Amino acid sequence: MPVVLVADDDRLVREKVGALLRGRGYAVELVGDGAAALERAAKGDVGLFLLDVLMPGLGGLEACRLLKSLARDREAFWPVVLLTAQNDNDSRVQGLRLGADDY
Repeated sequence: MPVVLVADDDRLVREKVGALLRGRGYAVELVGDGAAALERAAKGDVGLFLLDVLMPGLGGLEACRLLKSLARDREAFWPVVLLTAQNDNDSRVQGLRLGADDY
């Protein structure tokens, strides 16, 4: 079964999102940054990526761009949703231009 991968540097946020999704029957894996999300993507069977935009190291925007590039190389479709407290239009447009499927 494909999993939903939640990447957020805030442990409490990722655990709450994970619990919410598990409560609705989804298989969920939690990671703390964009680099870990990319490592997990390489193993396969991720059906959806939920990425926090602002993470130390490899943030959600760059992770999104890299995930979409890797998916193209593999002729795969990996949906990416960016999660953030930022709600300005410029941030939203930037995320969508980098390949995010929703913001």
